[in-house]
Amino acid sequence: MSNLTKDVCLYDINNRPLTISGIEIYLCDANSGKIHDRQLSHDLNPGSAGAPSDTWGVQLTFPAGNTPVDIFTADPTYIYPGNTVRYLNGELYDRIDLDLLALPPSPGGQSNPPASPMPSDLAKWVATAPAWDPMQKRAVNNLIFNYLNVILPHLDKIQSLDLQKIAENWEKALSKLNILPDLLTKSTTIPQNAVAYS
Repeated sequence: MSNLTKDVCLYDINNRPLTISGIEIYLCDANSGKIHDRQLSHDLNPGSAGAPSDTWGVQLTFPAGNTPVDIFTADPTYIYPGNTVRYLNGELYDRIDLDLLALPPSPGGQSNPPASPMPSDLAKWVATAPAWDPMQKRAVNNLIFNYLNVILPHLDKIQSLDLQKIAENWEKALSKLNILPDLLTKSTTIPQNAVAYS
């Protein structure tokens, strides 16, 4: 069986095309953590005179075989990092449509940092942010808990897994929201579905 090239199309949370270039989309092996492909978002179907289309995203080459794959996002503007889709069946001939959550542009205005790296304390801290609306809070939780699930279990071998650039992008985004990555690395509770990459 040969590799498959698929369109991965990007949308905002209201299912409108996300007509933004430069969002980094990574395709990783869900078992080993190996990066199979990485592309920057762009217009997938520009008009004859260069007019923009409503189909933006990337074309990723999915490996042959029956190993599940993950999709991770990173973003140099720190608006859309931390979005993930886990355990995809890469053998199917289909287009993948992703709705990406957007992080708030600034810290939430809480007077104190999170009380601890425990998931319940982190979620409570996000919930009390006076400057974030409910959807922004959902996006912040998405980034925090995907960091705990994807990055934290593998910090000791992250360079060998090629996840270093993803980790650095997510950590910078966390820092811009006044969430110190060092706090998250002290967490002793890893989500149940964390993958033990080998």
